[in-house]
Amino acid sequence: MIGSPDNALIGLDFKWNPSRHLSFCGQFLLDEMAVSNLVNGSGWWGNKIAGQLGLKYIDAVGIPNLDLQVESNFARPYTYSHESSFTNFSHYRQPLAHPLGANFSEIIFLARYQPIPKLAINGKLIMANQGKDPAGLNYGSNVLLPYSTRENDYDNTLGRGVETKIRLIDITASSQLRHNFFIDLKQIVRKMDSENNGLDQTTVYTALSLRLNIAQRLLDF
Repeated sequence: MIGSPDNALIGLDFKWNPSRHLSFCGQFLLDEMAVSNLVNGSGWWGNKIAGQLGLKYIDAVGIPNLDLQVESNFARPYTYSHESSFTNFSHYRQPLAHPLGANFSEIIFLARYQPIPKLAINGKLIMANQGKDPAGLNYGSNVLLPYSTRENDYDNTLGRGVETKIRLIDITASSQLRHNFFIDLKQIVRKMDSENNGLDQTTVYTALSLRLNIAQRLLDF
């Protein structure tokens, strides 16, 4: 960030294809880190890192057009945050890197199958755990809060705060009626369970839509 010597993000990604059916990928982000504090396991607030590991399996178990994918993501507390809402990693008060912000871990399972040329079926399962911020406190999940309001300098473990579990299932069938003209049938079930009962919620969403030369709208958050 201009004028701020300590607000730089460093990213690294890789991809490895050991065979024509398998693909490994990953990303690592370094917001800030002190190796000594990372090694001793003190939970120093400034060890702000995030990462992703994923595996794709093309034509899984010998079935043509069946692709499977699994990936795991995490972001430590206070990652992407800074001294104010003007210098953090956000845009229009929305986190840029991940919808959950920070202080979370998740695992995602994806399946894509095209049984016939103009029909595609996609399935998605997301299981995320996050430590949300209690009212008036900053445990590092909200990237919009300045890190100067943090609760502790140490013992900031991943998921610390109000323990919250999010489970999302998304099944979508898409058929191409004409060139670039699609009809989509989508079913989403999202459930959030929290230590704070006021945050518990279940959302069931069903949609039938037509698309002309545009991509599907993703609602996986």
